[in-house]
Amino acid sequence: MLASLRVHQSGSGAGGIESQSATALAHNAVRDPRIGIAYSLDDALALPGFGLRLAVDATLPLGDRNPFANERSFVVMPNATLGFRQGPLLVQVELGLRLRRPVDFAGVRLENQGFVALGVAASVVPDWLSLSGEAFGLPSLSEARGSAASPRVSSVRLFPAEWLVAAHSSFGSAGPWTVSIAGGSGIPLSRETRESSTGPETSYFTGMTTPDFRCLLVVRFVPEAPSPAHR
Repeated sequence: MLASLRVHQSGSGAGGIESQSATALAHNAVRDPRIGIAYSLDDALALPGFGLRLAVDATLPLGDRNPFANERSFVVMPNATLGFRQGPLLVQVELGLRLRRPVDFAGVRLENQGFVALGVAASVVPDWLSLSGEAFGLPSLSEARGSAASPRVSSVRLFPAEWLVAAHSSFGSAGPWTVSIAGGSGIPLSRETRESSTGPETSYFTGMTTPDFRCLLVVRFVPEAPSPAHR
């Protein structure tokens, strides 16, 4: 089971839509815990360089509700990841679903979503520097126009998407520690069609839940398996 902590956030959340003096969000919050199970089919494929993993993750709606840290219901996320490695190059593609209870928010209806991701990584200097880039998105599986949307809005399609580039280092050793620094932003793939005096007009924007900019610092520790002599 995994539970994450939102260290800092700002703004007034949904209250900012209704009032200019809305109460600010809490600066930190505990997010929903997540559980999952995965199974590797690498041996069954028996293809050099190729790997396949099937998994099912679930988010439990136990996080702090007021500061936008939790879901309104259980979210089940089946997914499949296909990878290919050739020398220092690694390419991965992931496809999946996010199945949840529908929620109306600010004129938008958030329902079941697909998940698609593409990542590429390459070792530049072994154990010292590797670089990676990825793009991922959550296309809505249905019309996203909410019950509170303006009558002039005829269609809404949500597609939250982001890109991210990162650098990783083990500082010259093949030990258990790895440090990664990453940054990226949203991709404007969501769209809204609105009726105007000159006819329908479609605009594109970054989808709900997509940040203007994302920066990550990840410190990873993976204990080494004990040798047979010490078991």
